[in-house]
Amino acid sequence: MSKKKILSNKNKNISKIKVFFKHLLLGYKSYWEAIKFIFKHGLSWYFLVPLLINIIFVFGGFGATIKVINFATETFKTWIDFDTKSFLGHQYLNEFFVVIIGILISVLFFVAFMYLSGHIIMILFSPLLSFVSEKVDRILTNKDFPFEWKQFFSDVLRGILIAVRNILIELFCIILMFFISFIPIVGWFSPIVLFIVSSYYYGFSFMDYTNERRGLSFWKSIKYIQKHKGLAYANGSIFSLALLIPFCGVSIATFVAIISTVAATLSMEKIKT
Repeated sequence: MSKKKILSNKNKNISKIKVFFKHLLLGYKSYWEAIKFIFKHGLSWYFLVPLLINIIFVFGGFGATIKVINFATETFKTWIDFDTKSFLGHQYLNEFFVVIIGILISVLFFVAFMYLSGHIIMILFSPLLSFVSEKVDRILTNKDFPFEWKQFFSDVLRGILIAVRNILIELFCIILMFFISFIPIVGWFSPIVLFIVSSYYYGFSFMDYTNERRGLSFWKSIKYIQKHKGLAYANGSIFSLALLIPFCGVSIATFVAIISTVAATLSMEKIKT
């Protein structure tokens, strides 16, 4: 390879790195702009939706967990009922296994929700986020986007399919990082890698609402976001950080999802290439 070509490739790589960090900075700056934009244009009432969803999550989640635990323990007792046995201590075994089953199911629910909660939010909030992104675009450009049920359901379905796709990719990464975590030193970085991966795909979801409205197909949207991956990382990382907050992270993330969508729409309006 000639020295001129090597120099050209080096300049291209430097240029890509500069663009990446430029978009990364733009993504983080857009969050503060998004908060001001929401209150300036009277969009804060959209936060009532995550408030309602959180109430349903709390009561529905506890209720569903209790029902599953009761079903599992009753099923267990139909298979093995230690009360009918006659050996020493048999009267305590039923209670022991009921407690164990309850703990295992609660842990399973917690782990599943911890890893999938972000994508669950993206699926449940897809109609709202699509509407919010369109509303922001209308304010920025003064364009009229006539409401059509067919287009609305198309937008929602696309958002759900993207969230499901991202779940499968993230699950693959989780399994891969699980095995890599056993490698000394290298395994220490697996949580960081998972955070970066999830941030990118969350950002992808928030940005795709604008791409869909611009008429980009799903595959063209992928190429566009890969070209602006710095923006995707920045946009999704705030949402990912919110999910990591102990105890209340998921609840906070439902509100952050709206801010993230507004931030993505604002930043993408600045980079239309």
